[in-house]
Amino acid sequence: TDLVITEVYANSPGSVSDSGKEWIEVTNVTADTTIALEGATLIRLDGTAQAEEWRITLSDAPTLGAGETVVMSTSDDLGIGLCFSFTPYLLPSTFSLGNSGVQFLQIQTLNGEGETVKYSNSNSFPDGQSRERADNTNTDDLDTAWTSSICELTGNTFGTPGKSVGECLGEADFLPETECGGSPVITTDGGVTFEPISSELD
Repeated sequence: TDLVITEVYANSPGSVSDSGKEWIEVTNVTADTTIALEGATLIRLDGTAQAEEWRITLSDAPTLGAGETVVMSTSDDLGIGLCFSFTPYLLPSTFSLGNSGVQFLQIQTLNGEGETVKYSNSNSFPDGQSRERADNTNTDDLDTAWTSSICELTGNTFGTPGKSVGECLGEADFLPETECGGSPVITTDGGVTFEPISSELD
């Protein structure tokens, strides 16, 4: 398929609510084709019978160039308080991800690009850890299609939104403190650090 769900974060760490903290990543995996997401449908299907839990029609959605990725969430900080330099596509509050049992996600554009992929069939989705797509051609076997992220975004939260599998976010993927509403940008395991804002004149 040309349009692939490449990362899923369905279960925030600890016993806190997952509401507003879940996100997915969608990638145009073609080498030379643009894909319009306007009017596409995003659907969550639960259980082996793939019963529809909800359906979202994307509006004001981006067009992805060849190889481009979009992160989708209900909040621009992905619910973890980080200020990213990329802009997530904001989904309505009806977006939620099941984190136990058999779970599928489906994306389908008006032109027919997309897929239905299983992202969970275990007792629980990894706690605080995204699943990254390791095999874009496999839609059903979790052991083959997915791998758990080892890139730490912040305490007990692992993922690579907007990046390839295993490619941790770096300094360029975050806004500096001066552009982040005064909130500090949290260090990643890639060694991202920011100097304190100086109040002294040079």
